Amino acid sequence: MVCLTCLKELSTTSGQEHHDSCLRRLFDTTAVRSRLAFTRAEVFQDFRAIHTRRMSISGVQPKLMLHVEDKELRPVATGGRYILKPSPESFPGAAENEHVSMLLGALAGVDTPTCSLVRFADGELAYLVRRFDRAPNGDKIHQEDLTQILAISRTTDGEFKYGRSYEEVGETIYTATDGKLGVVLRFFERVVFSYLIKNGDYHLKNISLRRGPGTKGLSYTDLTPNYDSLNTSLYSPKERVTALDMYKDGEYSSSYQMLGFHCQVDFVDLGRRMGLPTKAAVQAISKVVRKKDQMKQLLRASYMAPVRQAQFIADVDERAMALAMVP
Repeated sequence: MVCLTCLKELSTTSGQEHHDSCLRRLFDTTAVRSRLAFTRAEVFQDFRAIHTRRMSISGVQPKLMLHVEDKELRPVATGGRYILKPSPESFPGAAENEHVSMLLGALAGVDTPTCSLVRFADGELAYLVRRFDRAPNGDKIHQEDLTQILAISRTTDGEFKYGRSYEEVGETIYTATDGKLGVVLRFFERVVFSYLIKNGDYHLKNISLRRGPGTKGLSYTDLTPNYDSLNTSLYSPKERVTALDMYKDGEYSSSYQMLGFHCQVDFVDLGRRMGLPTKAAVQAISKVVRKKDQMKQLLRASYMAPVRQAQFIADVDERAMALAMVP
């Protein structure tokens, strides 16, 4: 049996589903009952998923804020320290998918919030993430997603989240952070990682910048930790390869037109268009891809159904091969 937080082996005699160290990282204490005292039906019975024309798992996933009270996780209307996300009925196993995807990101060097799986009272698993928009003293950390930064208005069909390219996002991040190329590089790594795990929903609402406490002026200091990351192809195999166009002119490279998929040269070109040196882009791609074997081990240890584990592993192999390819 493996820990619901880190997916590493548990002592067979402990009877626990989390390591004590993992509980402390989640709750700052081990004196919290991680098993919820309610079922999904009891708190989400009024939830109605609204599907947009383009699939967006994060857009149909019910969310609930929780806080710790009397050593239990309890729902609250505002101010909760944690966000709970069960799997939507239309996307079975999404909670397990998101949990392991977030751990894969951490393995690849992506800034990742503390997260875990927890059980409802009836044993169903749900994804739990610790909020990262509060400083240790409780002050709110100002953050905005790219639709807000770009002043893109919401439309009725949900396409506002997809109305820019990764190239334009990179340029916007560079400007919004007063020329911090390191932040652009970290964004580039997330684009590469999303491609590797077949996250076809890395859109503008899932990319955010923040200002640290005490920051003066209007510029942003960094990306927020990564969020809403999962392998979407397990639910929609025909979905677009990437949520946003790679380049702002909407063109496809000659290698893409020849191969039918993005390979290393496409991402190196994307990095160059964002202002990254070729060497930095190549090293960033290698940094993500070289963790492939460890990622596959983590996927095998995950709580995903075996058939989904196998498909996810095959997806990572396929995309890692593409990212290593220089035609």
